[in-house]
Amino acid sequence: MMLDILSIAGLVLLLILLLIHNKKLKDEVAKSKHLEQELENEHLKFKTLFDLAPILIDAFDENGKCTIWNKECEKVFGWTIEEINEHENTIALFYPDPEVQKEVIDTVLYKPDKIFREWHPITKDGRVLTTMWANVNLPNGEIINVGYDITEEKKREEMLEALNNELHQMVDIEVKKSRKKDQQLIEQLKLAQMGEMIDMIAHQWRQPLTAISATTNNLIFKLNMEDVDRKFFLEEMSLISEYTKHLSETIDDFRSFLQERDNKEPTALEDIVRDVLKIVHPLMERSHITISTHFDTQESRVDVYANDVKHALLNLLKNAEEVLTDRSVENPEIVVSTKKEGNSVIVSVEDNAGGVPEDISDKIFNPYFSTRLSKNGTGLGLYMSKMIMQEKHNGSLEFHNGDRGAIFEMVFTESKPEN
Repeated sequence: MMLDILSIAGLVLLLILLLIHNKKLKDEVAKSKHLEQELENEHLKFKTLFDLAPILIDAFDENGKCTIWNKECEKVFGWTIEEINEHENTIALFYPDPEVQKEVIDTVLYKPDKIFREWHPITKDGRVLTTMWANVNLPNGEIINVGYDITEEKKREEMLEALNNELHQMVDIEVKKSRKKDQQLIEQLKLAQMGEMIDMIAHQWRQPLTAISATTNNLIFKLNMEDVDRKFFLEEMSLISEYTKHLSETIDDFRSFLQERDNKEPTALEDIVRDVLKIVHPLMERSHITISTHFDTQESRVDVYANDVKHALLNLLKNAEEVLTDRSVENPEIVVSTKKEGNSVIVSVEDNAGGVPEDISDKIFNPYFSTRLSKNGTGLGLYMSKMIMQEKHNGSLEFHNGDRGAIFEMVFTESKPEN
């Protein structure tokens, strides 16, 4: 009886163990099926991504056969994977040049390159594409090629580059036209200034010539009257010599003013101011204008085309003289000064004519703008002075109204001292 009970107990235990084992087997089977389903889901997910991804993905084995060819490749190149593998030399479909084929094979199979490089494969219908490719080396040694088509972007870049080149050419042409026009304006202005200078020369010569004429007439009269002693004669001849010397110096001043120089030279702005004031002195004297100067540049020098700067400064002085005269200013005065601010050296011209009216202050540097057109004003002086400063000296011509009148400032960069 005891044996039967033990036998039954053993059977029950065995049954329980079998049930537990069966449960484990069922759990393992269920788990395996779940894993299988997960793997299938992941496979579908990656297959969908592989087929729908807007990038080129392919792979070739050592025999040149295509093993991976996604939908994007099929769409861009026009071949199916089956059509590709019908050919013995599949690489030649994309790269007919044997040298390029060798380079592709080396890059793909032997020297995988993770950096994107530009390639130019051919499509099924013979179009040449511009593509970027990089190679991914998988842990199992397989190489997958990843790329993208930039043909349209490249075309747009080339079109933009061609457009930019065309625009650059158009700008160059317009700049040359503008410079030619500016040069013509400069010549036009110089001709106008020549007329003014001839007038100044005539004014400067009038007094010495009158004195020479009076002295020689006096000598002739004395000689005719036989009333000339040696001392008197020498004194009169000495006066004539002084007068002619003054005439010669005047010619030298104007010759120096008009002399052209091809190169910039380090120059003290005070020297330029003094040379110009010699020229305009008779004009200012005739207009009863007082000119005063104040120099404070600490012997600074600037690299300039001296005569161009002289012409620009002359324009400013002439402009001030015209305004003072037209407005009949009492006790007219012009102050010419130099100063240094940082690495800038500045020449300023200030008058006491009350300043530039606000309604024309933004137009005074425009070509052909003048308030004196009815009085033969050219409207070029201030414009060309500004151009001379900007185009030839990388400087500026600035303007503002002061307490007494207009202030024009020519701003230069100080020359670096030679070592």
